[in-house]
Amino acid sequence: MAVFNVALLALSLGVMFVVFERNYALGGQLLVGGAAAFAFGLYRYRTAKAELGDPSAETADPEPGEEQD
Repeated sequence: MAVFNVALLALSLGVMFVVFERNYALGGQLLVGGAAAFAFGLYRYRTAKAELGDPSAETADPEPGEEQD
């Protein structure tokens, strides 16, 4: 997914700006943006996996009010 590529780029650049340039404002913004993009990509990955019917994505405990087979 392209979201993970953007997340990796932002995280890497953020660390480099903080470590090598001592630019904490820009580096911090890139780190936060990269972490948010990674979290969003993980959310989209898990929802897509659940919608496609992957049995490993389902929970073992049913939601309250749901019947068990």
